[in-house]
Amino acid sequence: MNLDKIIALGNGVTVFRDGEKSVKVFVGNPGAGNLLSEAMKQAVMYESGIAVPRVREVACADGVRAIVSDYAAGVTLGTLIGKSRTEVSDCAAQLVGFQRKMHEKSSAMLPDVAERLYAALRHPELPQSFAADAAGAADMIAALPYSMRRICHGKLSPDNLIADDCGKLTATGCGDAFSGYPALDAAITYGRSLCLYGGTFAEEYLKVRCETADPIDDGVLKCGIAIAFAGVGSDNRKKLLGMI
Repeated sequence: MNLDKIIALGNGVTVFRDGEKSVKVFVGNPGAGNLLSEAMKQAVMYESGIAVPRVREVACADGVRAIVSDYAAGVTLGTLIGKSRTEVSDCAAQLVGFQRKMHEKSSAMLPDVAERLYAALRHPELPQSFAADAAGAADMIAALPYSMRRICHGKLSPDNLIADDCGKLTATGCGDAFSGYPALDAAITYGRSLCLYGGTFAEEYLKVRCETADPIDDGVLKCGIAIAFAGVGSDNRKKLLGMI
């Protein structure tokens, strides 16, 4: 593996480009199980016909733990946001369109989201009143029958959706994928968009999403925000607290 060209930095990971390959290197020692779990989720999504990079291999040697995938050329939707109101609206529409197609797919090989959801509601920095308001919706989501469960990305937002020169979209960062309630997945996207891109884009996304699907129940929306809250860094958690 050639680890000379860094193309992205994330929470505990560094992504390199090696020719036509993308090498996602995990910092520290995440454990082989966590590495294989993320690779499996990405492979399940790819084999289900969702536009994510094909996993080539999982490498655990010489102190390097990495997932090697096909390189997805292009720019993230996040780089396009803010240039004009038109691009904000267009990016929101593209994100919603990608998500809706993904939510048409289902797989029994992806994990349930209940454990992650309840852990997020117990996050020590999340206001107890906010968690209490989401508790009933969380129980409903946990009891969702399999027939209603769909493939969900788990943290889809403009920062991990790449558009190539022809406008084709590819999603990256599949480590939080789950089988569950599409409205919850949309609520997570809303929460991440709030803290990463601000209220203007987040509200535009929610408006476009609700124009093409059923409105998101307030309790479900709070569940998604809680998951987004638990999944971002401390600075973004503080930012999100000021918005909820």
